[in-house]
Amino acid sequence: MFAAYFQTVDFDFSVGAMREGEPAAYFGFTLPPDSGLCKLIASAIGAEGTDAIAPSLAAVVAELRVRNARILATKALPGDEGGAILSRLGFRHETEEVFLFKNI
Repeated sequence: MFAAYFQTVDFDFSVGAMREGEPAAYFGFTLPPDSGLCKLIASAIGAEGTDAIAPSLAAVVAELRVRNARILATKALPGDEGGAILSRLGFRHETEEVFLFKNI
């Protein structure tokens, strides 16, 4: 199901994490030109992939700095429904529609 979905969405970029040669997590992002706002619009995280969230998003933040983004927005992620991992990475609740933001 996820493979079919990810093939139909036009991401500006994506990040995948592997564990022992197998996909552990996948994240898809949009970054409209000159907006400065990047949205994590899709994620698939396997049962063993929650430890991939922090290093994957750290790589994304580094890439977003190069792309001159100012904000990364996301909703809660599978495996981090309470938001503990995102909070530890510096995300904060801003609104109820888009749960967490990180200034870049």
